[in-house]
Amino acid sequence: MASVAVYDILFTPRSPVPAGGEALSAVVDVRGSSEVRLLLETREPDEALTWSVMFGPTHAGRLVPTASGGFGSSVQVIVVPTFGPRMLLAVRNSAALDTWVDGNYYFVKG
Repeated sequence: MASVAVYDILFTPRSPVPAGGEALSAVVDVRGSSEVRLLLETREPDEALTWSVMFGPTHAGRLVPTASGGFGSSVQVIVVPTFGPRMLLAVRNSAALDTWVDGNYYFVKG
């Protein structure tokens, strides 16, 4: 089988992340990949903003966090091994002010 590159939008530009809330990506089918590359961007570096990459499903049908971090800079480049056929990204905002996030993903199947 030939390799196929997959590149798509994870969060639409300027997806809102409300104060005390979170933004969730759609669940992405990453079956056949060994790693996923993510590119996230926000307004400015913000320690109150964190991201978490989840894979699954587990035996209980859940997606579980496998990598997480903060926005020490306004752009985050993340490479994570694939731990299941489905992936979800959560961005959480523990600040008192609303903000936004956008991002893309890339992986190779096959």
